[in-house]
Amino acid sequence: MGRKTRVWNAVHLKPVDRIPFDMFDEAGYLFDGHRYDPAQRLRLSLEDQVAARIRFHHEFDTDLIFDTPVLGEGQVPFTVRLAPEYAERYDLLFATFPITAGLWHPWPPHLEPKPGVDMAEDDRIELIVEWGNGLSCELTIEMASGTAAGYEVLMHSREEWPLWQEAYTPRFDAFDYRYVDQIVEATGGDVALYGTIIGPYGMFSVLFGIERSTYLCYDEPEFAGEVMGWLTDVTIEVGKDLIRHGVDVLRVGEASASLLSPRFYRKHVLPHHKRMNEALKEAGGIPITHACGHSNALLEGFVEAGAAGVEPLTPPPLGNTDLADAKRRVGDRVCLKGGLDPVHVVGVLSPEEVAAETRRYLEIGSPGGGYILSVADCMVPGTPLENMRAIAEVVHNFRPV
Repeated sequence: MGRKTRVWNAVHLKPVDRIPFDMFDEAGYLFDGHRYDPAQRLRLSLEDQVAARIRFHHEFDTDLIFDTPVLGEGQVPFTVRLAPEYAERYDLLFATFPITAGLWHPWPPHLEPKPGVDMAEDDRIELIVEWGNGLSCELTIEMASGTAAGYEVLMHSREEWPLWQEAYTPRFDAFDYRYVDQIVEATGGDVALYGTIIGPYGMFSVLFGIERSTYLCYDEPEFAGEVMGWLTDVTIEVGKDLIRHGVDVLRVGEASASLLSPRFYRKHVLPHHKRMNEALKEAGGIPITHACGHSNALLEGFVEAGAAGVEPLTPPPLGNTDLADAKRRVGDRVCLKGGLDPVHVVGVLSPEEVAAETRRYLEIGSPGGGYILSVADCMVPGTPLENMRAIAEVVHNFRPV
């Protein structure tokens, strides 16, 4: 059975010859002393990062290549070294992840260092992010110390909405699929390409901030519905463009939805998700809702919204989702992906213990189909290469009941 067919069957709850899998890898084959070191990505061009992803796929024979990169014009306007200890320079695309992921690819901003900032020496980098219509925000990066980048709330008042509509309007002529084509050629086309789109509530909460976006749904429900409805249209069109260019699986980023109650989700978000999922499925795509963290209470809601799959099923203590419980509740209606703890299992246990835990997840997830094995979100720095090999070996030798 081919890899793409294996993934397609798993998503549609049909028989597979073995459980499909990936390792939720965002950086590719990057190891230092046989330990996973995503910081190496800082010293690679985007082209080298894509080559690393391909090596990762070939090494472990994964069924999906995660986070297939698509560039938008203007996304990488300059190259910078974030801190003195990084001897090499790298594309700013990685450092500006909150902008490129939160706002996605059709809306290329222009980035400039704040006056007085030394891009080569300062550990704390402050950038001004500007769009062509006059909108701007500040982005702070402290990558050298390992802390996450952050930016201020983007939309400050309702009156700014027309400007943000303009900034969020997709520019498909600016999409560059050269790296997608490169992956397809290198794999012979038999691998499921996994791309990212940000869901309508995710973009809504980026615009207003988590607290304010929640209040708006209560205080100004018509306006909140208008904004999320428009963002749903955009998400659909971006997803369709990826599908047209060969991206099979769409990770719909809705991490902020994990903070919502089931009642709030069903009233304010589910209708938009339902329309989005139906449109993406009709276009031939596989929309998988990504809600990391404490999303256990929303599983039924995601199914009602028509998601083809749900990930990453973050287990305790990182999250609150148990694979066996999720399988019992919704496993006969939706594909489940993930669940393997990247921190307390894959990152620190012995290869034998990791293999045993991998086998346990396969035994839980495989009955009746509809399971894709993966770690519950990204692998952690320092993960032993032997542990990833142990996972791959177990998956390749496990046969579903």
